[in-house]
Amino acid sequence: MKKKILIMAFSVLVLFVSLSSFNAQRSQNQMKIGAQEVNTMDASYIGYSANGYRFTTYINDELQIFVFQKVADGVLSKFDLKSNKLINYSFNITYQRQSAKVATTGGSNSDAEQINVITKLENNY
Repeated sequence: MKKKILIMAFSVLVLFVSLSSFNAQRSQNQMKIGAQEVNTMDASYIGYSANGYRFTTYINDELQIFVFQKVADGVLSKFDLKSNKLINYSFNITYQRQSAKVATTGGSNSDAEQINVITKLENNY
């Protein structure tokens, strides 16, 4: 009887450790909602270009540039990202990667392309 209890306790412990390590592998700033992954980051705004809204952040001590092709309407009504007034401001960005069909020069749709969409923006100052 004690042997069965020990085996069950050990099995539960192994299961718990396995699930904990699996969960720890997911980045702290990522969360899945349905089929879409929601990400957050702290970044500085460096301006708008034809490619989208550009932000910089450090990842592993290396400066990275992130481009967001779309911004939710509610965000744009609160922050005028097309003006130069917000350049060098620091923000907490919540965004999603979404699939978008891109039209080719012949007018047909190509394969889906991943785009970054800002869904929420908060000042860090």
